[in-house]
Amino acid sequence: MTYADLTIVIPVRIDSAERLRNLNFVLNRLRELEGLKIIVLEADIVSKTDNYEGVRKVFVEDCNPLFHRTKYINILNSLADTKLLGVWDSDVIVPLEQFDDALELLRSNSADMVYPYDGRFYNVYGSLLEEFLQSRDEKILTQNRDNHHLVFGHHSCGGAFVVRREAYTQAGGENERFIAWAPEDLERYKRWEVLSCRVLRTQGAIYHLWHPIGENSRYFNSQIKKDALKTLLEICRVK
Repeated sequence: MTYADLTIVIPVRIDSAERLRNLNFVLNRLRELEGLKIIVLEADIVSKTDNYEGVRKVFVEDCNPLFHRTKYINILNSLADTKLLGVWDSDVIVPLEQFDDALELLRSNSADMVYPYDGRFYNVYGSLLEEFLQSRDEKILTQNRDNHHLVFGHHSCGGAFVVRREAYTQAGGENERFIAWAPEDLERYKRWEVLSCRVLRTQGAIYHLWHPIGENSRYFNSQIKKDALKTLLEICRVK
């Protein structure tokens, strides 16, 4: 299968050795897919990522301690030139069969956005994480789900999604009112629901590779949390 109609974009700020390890691992897997375009945007004081063969790297000098992820995803969307777009966290593993199922739903015009999983988002850590990083065998993830932590219950809408770029842009892309860690994933889902866009899911879970929780993996302060939840509620109230 060729993936020439798809660009996967990954916004990132490296705040730990584990996050860099995870990014490298995810990119190495994605680079195996024929024809796939990949763009990584790193925003930081100085670059901490490598230059990867077959990956377009964009560095933005950014001294703000808050990583404005939504803004950078919109920039990445503007840099893509394919019909389909995938937005990926730097630490997420999507089993290939689910990935292909999601793309088929877009290519057949059955959906505008697809989550390549059914809502289960597992955090992989400890010895199972080390075993997976060494072997790269997806069965370690899929056959040991009872030993992983289910992060957001059974209805997560973060981590990864694929879209038709035209529909994504028309729906407003990312809401840049969300800065740092915020419920932008839920807001996006609710906004697409309000706009009557076609959103589907595939079967199966996705998997998050553990890393330490930094400033941009939780609410930065109480005011940012208050503003973010207010923005989310504005969308939820729309009929």
